[in-house]
Amino acid sequence: MSFVRVPVGPFEGRTAIAAAYRENPPSETMTLIDDGDELARFRWSGGGTGSMELRWAPDGAVQALTVSFD
Repeated sequence: MSFVRVPVGPFEGRTAIAAAYRENPPSETMTLIDDGDELARFRWSGGGTGSMELRWAPDGAVQALTVSFD
């Protein structure tokens, strides 16, 4: 999991991602405004938008997730 325009990560693996969220959980609610197989757009409850780009492994697992903020 990596972030664009945010000074955190990248995080490798489920354990690292879970620890990052546990240590610094989001303070706002995220709402999907457009979802697709490889790109989803979102909006934060306090304002601001962004996107999540997914890359899939052959077995159907998420191979990479990149979160970008507008």
